Amino acid sequence: MASQNTPSSSTSLYISLTAVITVLLAIGTYLYVSGTGNDIAQWVAEKYFKAEAKAEEKALEKAGATKAEGFLKDQLKKNPVVSNDELNEIQDGLGDEAAKEFGNGGIGEGIGKAFD
Repeated sequence: MASQNTPSSSTSLYISLTAVITVLLAIGTYLYVSGTGNDIAQWVAEKYFKAEAKAEEKALEKAGATKAEGFLKDQLKKNPVVSNDELNEIQDGLGDEAAKEFGNGGIGEGIGKAFD
């Protein structure tokens, strides 16, 4: 005769599923807190980009690397995204804005005084 207190199969499934999720969350929390997650993400990204570079290299070999390279260089020379003069103006503007924000009278002024 079967015992009346035996858990059903769906209850066992839910308990097992909960245990697996709890273990995965504990591992994820450990990786996040210890900083290991960044190392793992960097490793995965390196593997991905290396594989992508190999695939691109093979595609260029099949298409004729010199033709594709010459075409890309010509296209880049014709349509510069930002000229050097424009880049210098942007850099100067960003430097001025940063000086306004973090210099005397800016947002960060009160922080230094709080620790005096």
